[in-house]
Amino acid sequence: MSISDYFEDQILDHMLRNQSFTPPASVWGALNIDDPLETGACELSGQGYARQSIAWNAATGGLLDNSAVIDFTDLPAACIRFASIHDAVTAGSVLWAGSLSASKTLNASDTFQFPAGSLDVTLD
Repeated sequence: MSISDYFEDQILDHMLRNQSFTPPASVWGALNIDDPLETGACELSGQGYARQSIAWNAATGGLLDNSAVIDFTDLPAACIRFASIHDAVTAGSVLWAGSLSASKTLNASDTFQFPAGSLDVTLD
């Protein structure tokens, strides 16, 4: 996944300019029909879609991954190609985004799942 310009700026200002930064209490996974970086304007919507909270394993070797299954249920018909991580359950800012290993065509009411350990985040 790639880090958003917004989050890059937050990290740089916090670490190198001693600017305050309050990390979100939770981060939320989202599904996207196109690349959401910088605007988040391509997020799936409708039917029963909602962002899902993500639990994480401890970072090791510059990589962090999800510690539990992330389930999206009752989805609208769409073709999803990207996933993103946000700092709020609705609205907020994109922190990271990346393409899925393969696009997934959804029918109305389908589910989509990231198994534990399958959503990787790095700071490279």
